[in-house]
Amino acid sequence: MSKTVRWIIFTIIVLVICDWVIISYWRDNNEIEVSSTILINMLIGLPLAIVFGVFAMTWLFGFAKRKPDVLADSAIIEESPSRTEDEIKIMHIGQKISVLATAVSTPFGENLTQIMRALDDKKMPDPDPLLKFQESYPYLSRRIESLILLNDQESSASHARPLFTDRAKRVDQITTQLLKQLALVLQSIQIKNLNSNEDEHNKAKNQQARLHPEWVSQTKKTVSEELPTVYRSHPSLKIVYILPSHISEVERDTLFDLLKYHLNLMGIHEQHDVDLFMTHVESNEATQRIIHNAVMAHLEIDHESSPQLLLIMGADSWIDQSHLDVKFNQQQKAVQPSEGGFAVLFSDQQSTTDIEPIVDITIPLTYKSHQSAETLNLIQVIEQLQQAYNFQKNDKVLGDDEIVFTDHAVTHTKSLVDLMSVSDHFQIEEDQFVSISPILNDTAAMVSGLSFGLALENSVENKKNTLLIHNAESQSGSCWMVMPAKHYIDESASQGESA
Repeated sequence: MSKTVRWIIFTIIVLVICDWVIISYWRDNNEIEVSSTILINMLIGLPLAIVFGVFAMTWLFGFAKRKPDVLADSAIIEESPSRTEDEIKIMHIGQKISVLATAVSTPFGENLTQIMRALDDKKMPDPDPLLKFQESYPYLSRRIESLILLNDQESSASHARPLFTDRAKRVDQITTQLLKQLALVLQSIQIKNLNSNEDEHNKAKNQQARLHPEWVSQTKKTVSEELPTVYRSHPSLKIVYILPSHISEVERDTLFDLLKYHLNLMGIHEQHDVDLFMTHVESNEATQRIIHNAVMAHLEIDHESSPQLLLIMGADSWIDQSHLDVKFNQQQKAVQPSEGGFAVLFSDQQSTTDIEPIVDITIPLTYKSHQSAETLNLIQVIEQLQQAYNFQKNDKVLGDDEIVFTDHAVTHTKSLVDLMSVSDHFQIEEDQFVSISPILNDTAAMVSGLSFGLALENSVENKKNTLLIHNAESQSGSCWMVMPAKHYIDESASQGESA
């Protein structure tokens, strides 16, 4: 029973009880003269006033106890931190943000090599085995093959919209795949409690081995008294869950509950204080802003006293006949449906876990295609990152074997002009640019997230820098540089020497 129905029933009950009491009292006291206006107010106004008072008190108590667990409005997620972006940029420019794990789910697979090969080959979408355009011709789609069993369309005499649509089912399965890829890292984090004096204890232990045996017991006691065990705060976990707006509110709430269920199965809630935030987006531009603002807000947290991990994840699917029928009726044109998802787990800035970061990223800097006195263009933004993080190679921003990930579509002519100017200025060859947009075709809401995840995985696998340009909007975007973590470079160098 919904809250609205319960309140209606409660109002009727209060109305009946109050009217019965008032009428009974007035009937038993005939000498009391009451005007019709007062009687109507008492019969109707008094019960409604009581109901309103109870509702107000219930709402106030609920508001006082409410924990900001769900953000139903994407505008809340997209709010900038308390400081302005320029102030945060000045404060944190040069600071690296560490990433512990990343995961992607695409029609080309989950492996970076497979995805890059499909992009290089410009693999075309295939005729869909189930989705039909105008009930006759198959759509050209890109679907994740492991989810094909979920695509059976429900046949019914009526065309009523099912409670949980095909696309919502597929988004849930994509989310599950992403969590499985991150499971090892997430479950390894939960069993770690760091001892801040671990190095001192190890050092003391080594020194004790050189002491006379008769002194060892006394020395152990002295060391334990001087070096008490102090444990750092266990990092909390903030999760930002991005869903497309074409999935209904009821389905989004169900998907949100399913995410909680999966996290409980993994035991995450037992070891972490988890803050879950859900938002919905209509376009890739909104996803780009959410990622940007969530990362910048992560920098503003006092990680020394309250360390926090950040998980940004999102999924989208248009593999749904009913949804495509609605889109065609609205726009009178066929589309190329696709699906995909991404997840990125950021470390806290104090690195209070035993898990080593896989890559480091710069802070994101925004730019405008139309330069003015107050804004920077893409070339100026890259030069700022280059100067702050010192990643130039032979007077160039990238080496000949390093690449640029972008998420522009072919129709974004202003983005193409920006990229051409970057190519000329920094001597970047055309084959070094990789656009992620073809993976999702018209399903574009998660392109920024996918390009972000793939850029991270490229630096992890190839141990090289990767320039990431979010330029989904026609006039603005953001730029990052992804760098392999130092210990990854050291490990690969030592392996090369041993070989």
